[in-house]
Amino acid sequence: MTTACIIGAGTFDFAYFSSIFEPDWRIIAADGGANHLKDTPFIPEKIIGDLDSLQDRAYWEGHTTVLEQTAQDSTDVEKCLNSTQADQYLLFGCVGNRFDHTLEVLHILHRYSDTRMIFFVGNDMIFRLPKETTLSLPVGSRISLYPLQATQATSQGLKYPLDHLTLEQGGIIGTSNEATAPTQSIQIKKETLACIIHRTHYPLINTA
Repeated sequence: MTTACIIGAGTFDFAYFSSIFEPDWRIIAADGGANHLKDTPFIPEKIIGDLDSLQDRAYWEGHTTVLEQTAQDSTDVEKCLNSTQADQYLLFGCVGNRFDHTLEVLHILHRYSDTRMIFFVGNDMIFRLPKETTLSLPVGSRISLYPLQATQATSQGLKYPLDHLTLEQGGIIGTSNEATAPTQSIQIKKETLACIIHRTHYPLINTA
């Protein structure tokens, strides 16, 4: 399985990224995301975007491929997704102090429904669930669910069971649920449910 990391220009936890990085992962910088990587061992294979936030463009043009895409009908992260082939994407630095960037994360999860991706945001990670999911998080772990679009859900091993419950924006969502058994199972009618858990659980998430 090929993994591509997309680095955005938002808040980036370099220490955490370094701690989970695997040597065979590819690195793509979304415009100013490259600024986080200058003078580090992590050189992106490409920098993609409208380049309005990239610092020291001449430096980067001497070290990697810089692809300027000026169209404004897609974000820099979307430009990276559209220009890269990988089995899964891990996205870092996509959210900062602007709430519209948080909304962009939800937009991308919904728009790229056939793309396997995990966003790392603050201490959390967020990803879409398939129709049937089994997790093995420690008892007491927070499991938040957010509907990108309405879907019916059922669960086992959660403090607040989803008993054929319809989750939808403007109705019932599913934040701050909790694991009450060693194994947690979630079944959904449509693959439009995002799951938010602490990033320390990343090694427990089966991305195969």
